[in-house]
Amino acid sequence: MVRNEQLTFDIMQQSYLKIWEKAGTYDPNKGKAFSWMLVVTRNKSLDCLRKLKREGYSDELTDLIEDETAQSDDRAKAWMLRRLIAPYLDKLSPQTTQAVLLSAVHGLSSREIGERLNVPTNTAKSWVRRGLQKLRVDLDVRDISELI
Repeated sequence: MVRNEQLTFDIMQQSYLKIWEKAGTYDPNKGKAFSWMLVVTRNKSLDCLRKLKREGYSDELTDLIEDETAQSDDRAKAWMLRRLIAPYLDKLSPQTTQAVLLSAVHGLSSREIGERLNVPTNTAKSWVRRGLQKLRVDLDVRDISELI
C-alpha cells in the first residue's frame, strides 16, 4: 500500500507493537487472529498514508522508477488472487464492489469514497462494511492462504 520499503518496515514495527499492547482485546468469537492482525496493520498503513498526504509528501520520482525487486511470482500470485476473488466481487452490487475496492485496494477513507462516488460518507462506509462482511462469509480463507 505504501510503496516504500523503509516506511513498510516502520509500519510493521508499529503494528507489532499495537498488536502486542492490544492482544488482550482480541476476541476469538469475532474472527480469526490473523484477520485481526491484518486489520491492525492495514489501519496503521492507512494512518501513515493519510499523514503523508496531509504533510504534502510526494514520492513522484520513485513512482517513475520500475520496481526491480518485484518478482514475476508476486505478479502471478496477485493475478491469481484477483481471479479467485473476482467471482465473489461479482455477487456484490456494483457500487459496493467499487467501494470495497477503493477502500481495500486503494486505501481511500469512507469520506474520500463518498466524494468519489457522490454519496454521503455514511453510505460509503455502509457499502464497504457490508461488502467486506459478505466477502468474509463467502471466501474460503484456505484457498487464498495457499496462494500466498
